[in-house]
Amino acid sequence: MNNENRPRRGLITLLAGVAAGLALLTGAGVANAENTPAQDQIDHIVAGQPDAIQTSPTTVTWRDSGVSLTADAAGPEQCGFNQFCLWEHSDFKGWMVSFNESSCAYVIELPSFGFNDVASSWVNNTARRVEVWEHSGAYGLRLWTEIPYTASRWVGEDAQDRASSLVCR
Repeated sequence: MNNENRPRRGLITLLAGVAAGLALLTGAGVANAENTPAQDQIDHIVAGQPDAIQTSPTTVTWRDSGVSLTADAAGPEQCGFNQFCLWEHSDFKGWMVSFNESSCAYVIELPSFGFNDVASSWVNNTARRVEVWEHSGAYGLRLWTEIPYTASRWVGEDAQDRASSLVCR
């Protein structure tokens, strides 16, 4: 191999890597994600909510609130520091919606994030107490309360798939 071509190949490889990184940062390529049930749901959410953008092949993020909805986010470790999260299924499986502690400034309406009446497990990695309510506007039955820095693998039969709003205290 000619040694004169080595620096050029290295530069080409570097530029290709930079271009790929920029494409991921700007969301290019995400729109061409394969059609899976998760992608179909992401497409439906993004089409119906102007503030929602696809930020990875499995995640939708709402620009103004920073709330994220992620497909197949298995495990409580997926819920970051200063976040509280709900999962679609027990044992922290299925879709996960995550909120930053800054979301606590208002009543959180789960239908706004495609997560109405589906919560089955949760993690609270914040210093705030989170109350989960049966109906929008924090009305109806308080289904459960998330104590700071705790988690539940299952909300119980009486509360499963009934949550519609959250309030932080």
